[in-house]
Amino acid sequence: MNKMFRLMLVVPVGSVFLLAGCAPMPPPEGGYQPPPPPIAQPQGYIYHRVMYGETLGAIARYYTGKEYLWREIAEDNPGIRPNKLMEGDVIKIAYPLAVLHNEQPPFPLRAGGKRVIKKTDKKGHVVEEEVPIEGSEEGFGPK
Repeated sequence: MNKMFRLMLVVPVGSVFLLAGCAPMPPPEGGYQPPPPPIAQPQGYIYHRVMYGETLGAIARYYTGKEYLWREIAEDNPGIRPNKLMEGDVIKIAYPLAVLHNEQPPFPLRAGGKRVIKKTDKKGHVVEEEVPIEGSEEGFGPK
């Protein structure tokens, strides 16, 4: 009889706990709001005209923040020889790769996240100087 009493007590109490967990949750304040639509990735490419002294690694670093992604850029440009870029070559960079910049800079890019500026010294000679690219430091390592 003792077992029968326990069974009669456990089944209804267990059912209440089980069904209480299945109750629908009340809607959030303001009613139901559907999730936001996914953000569309831009399609297509950025076109970069190679300037004197640029390397595919420097170009990759400028647009993506990672120099080693030059291989992915090279795959999108089968007519380009990565080790022998020529001034005037046009390279296309896929928009999803370009997380730092999406426009070509008006200056040539150099390895190490630098750009080249030309200055005239006191004697009138033109001197090239490499300076860091403004606004792109966040992609080049820890702070």
